[in-house]
Amino acid sequence: MSAPFTPFTRRHEGVSYRPFSFLNPTIRKLPFNAKPLETHSSEERLEAEGDDATKPPKKANAELRAEDVQREFRTRDNRKGCRHAIFVVPDIANNPKYLTPPATNSLKEVLKGIWRMFSVYPYWDVSYLVAIIFTLGSVVWCINAFFVWLPLQSPSTEFKGEITDAGGITAFIGATIFEIGSILLMIEAVNENRSDCFGWALEEVLEENGLLRLRPDGCTHHHGNKKNLVGKGKALKG
Repeated sequence: MSAPFTPFTRRHEGVSYRPFSFLNPTIRKLPFNAKPLETHSSEERLEAEGDDATKPPKKANAELRAEDVQREFRTRDNRKGCRHAIFVVPDIANNPKYLTPPATNSLKEVLKGIWRMFSVYPYWDVSYLVAIIFTLGSVVWCINAFFVWLPLQSPSTEFKGEITDAGGITAFIGATIFEIGSILLMIEAVNENRSDCFGWALEEVLEENGLLRLRPDGCTHHHGNKKNLVGKGKALKG
């Protein structure tokens, strides 16, 4: 059971949470600016879009209307990179202010995430390598458990040198794999992006007056940089 998070508030910084009063905050919730980051008049939009302006406006798939939205900054998400959560208060009083992307806990988004696990292999991402290495180490130690524990449970299955040789060798291999993962974990922590990167911007929804649409913004974390593991981040277009 995790310790309760203690909130505290600072002016212009929203609400921050920390597990204990003597520790630094690990979670922050910050409201979006009331003023949209990108606003264009109807005349400017017509000039910029030309013939496309006469077409029906494109609307993001399954957008949700929200009464309030807050950025949710977590230190672990920041360390892992490109994980930009938002806290959404759904519109229940017919007073929407924002249009937000579909919730990630929907069946479609869950299936999309599972598919990405089996189809995307970001080998250049140190966080991905840490996850893969710790997974491999866990598999080796599960095998080690069979060599060490199974002969005690079923003595008839024991073969010569199973506990002393096979058990010892797999324990050493598993510990070595975890040691490599721990080194990469330290490199990941040292090279975390210490500047605020919240990953979301607002734009005015011209076809629906008064609403602001949340859209992905350029992310400055290094995880999208394919040239090296912990190099300088590169802003990605949403």
